[in-house]
Amino acid sequence: MAIITISRFEGSKGNEIAKEIAEELGYALVDRQRIHDMAKTFKGDFATEIDVLENENKPGFFDFLFRQRSVYGHMISAMIYDAASCDNAVILGRGGQFLLQDKPHVINARLVAPFDIRLARVMTSLNIERLIAEGYLEDSDRKREDFIQYLYHESVTDPGWYDIVIDTERFSPETIRDFLVKELRRIDEKHPMTSDDKTLYRNLALEKRVEIILMKQLSESNYIKVTVADEGTVVLSGFLGSEAESVAASSLAGEAEGVVKVENKIVVSEYPVRPWY
Repeated sequence: MAIITISRFEGSKGNEIAKEIAEELGYALVDRQRIHDMAKTFKGDFATEIDVLENENKPGFFDFLFRQRSVYGHMISAMIYDAASCDNAVILGRGGQFLLQDKPHVINARLVAPFDIRLARVMTSLNIERLIAEGYLEDSDRKREDFIQYLYHESVTDPGWYDIVIDTERFSPETIRDFLVKELRRIDEKHPMTSDDKTLYRNLALEKRVEIILMKQLSESNYIKVTVADEGTVVLSGFLGSEAESVAASSLAGEAEGVVKVENKIVVSEYPVRPWY
């Protein structure tokens, strides 16, 4: 079984190729709609975060000041790890390549094309004039670059993060699709995902889900660390300023989907240790 992450800019045909690969192999397509559906499973009010993650935009100025970057990063990490744990996934955008690096069962691909080619495609697909299309494309490129830089402190255009970079001007969508499908089938045979891999991804997703809830509800607290001892058992460690906060942390952690048991090893200390985020 295999996973592919696909990075792209508007007009590179990445969306279409990702959809065709998923249909050809019967894989789950983790795109904007799937992100929206997965976000509904998170406890609490995450309306702003969901909008940011769906549209691959960096948060606005005041969001940047008053919301921890970690909340956004942990949300998308939880979603991608959840998808990876189910195997057979095409993960479109959202920086999946940064979370699933150096895995034998993963292909990290980037689809590119010259600006003029992408511009012509956008003008045709959206039926808009050149000047408007140029502004739209430049804005879209900048937002996606900012989104990745904001979440991962990396450049989405750095080829070092990808196993393969393909120019969609030189190769047809059908050729690209067929090549990537062939490689995914080869991986299925040579390097299938193991049960240990799936367990690891489920545990990572659960850790992130719990951390998100605690970050939102205990944002002024001291440092807390979340680990998964085994499937469904969450261990809380670190420091909080009061016993009441420690009790609240256990209760909040227990609300996360997939948590069966919470082990509270938090040390209550009146002295701050370091910021939780």
